[in-house]
Amino acid sequence: MTAMSACTALPIRALPIPQPPADLGGRAELTRQRHAEIHALLAEGIGTTAICHALDLDGKTVRRYKLAATADELLTEPIRRTRNSTSTPPAWSDAGGGAAPTLPG
Repeated sequence: MTAMSACTALPIRALPIPQPPADLGGRAELTRQRHAEIHALLAEGIGTTAICHALDLDGKTVRRYKLAATADELLTEPIRRTRNSTSTPPAWSDAGGGAAPTLPG
């Protein structure tokens, strides 16, 4: 038995399908509308570039919607970033006596 046949002989477990977060509000509705619009245009035989121009969307955005079977696949939890107020970038630290950093040369 080769390594390849051993790998293919293993049973495949179904991965759990992530559920979209419940509290996405207007963003979820817009995603569902866009997904429906893009798939309707694709069903009519309209190409990706034409869809980009018609809906004023980037090509990568249209491709993501095109590859998603359902709008829920596109919905993810929004990333909430907080600024860490305790850290100071090295260029603005007072380690050099308060003077602005100088470039060599």
